[in-house]
Amino acid sequence: MKAKPTAILVMGCCILGCSEHKTESKRSPASGQGSVREERTAKGVLRHFPSDVKSAQAWNGHNFLVGDTPVIATTTVPEETLKRFIGREVIVAGAWNPGEQWNPKEGDAIIQAPSHPGGEAVIRGDRIEVASIKPAG
Repeated sequence: MKAKPTAILVMGCCILGCSEHKTESKRSPASGQGSVREERTAKGVLRHFPSDVKSAQAWNGHNFLVGDTPVIATTTVPEETLKRFIGREVIVAGAWNPGEQWNPKEGDAIIQAPSHPGGEAVIRGDRIEVASIKPAG
């Protein structure tokens, strides 16, 4: 029986305007397969883009941004907690979720979506799953 090669794809994130960004890899204890979860931190002003308001950020699943880094509420740090920090400079930390590549279907052509340069992959839902938040400084 031949062994199948295993490829590990590590996706990076271009972050412009974020004053601080740190990553480290940790093994997730919840996964029996020993998958690697990338831990990230971000520092910047927390902004909110409600999902019921049409914006490129909300369409991409980025309802909260710290600087230019998308973040999402979790059971550890719920949305109500994030909302208390809107407009303030904060430091968040948590596991990175790389999101999913959006492949429009035939009927999706009429959906109002932000324009992206032709041939560019559109990733939706990439963000830090917030495990902690604190004021910067």
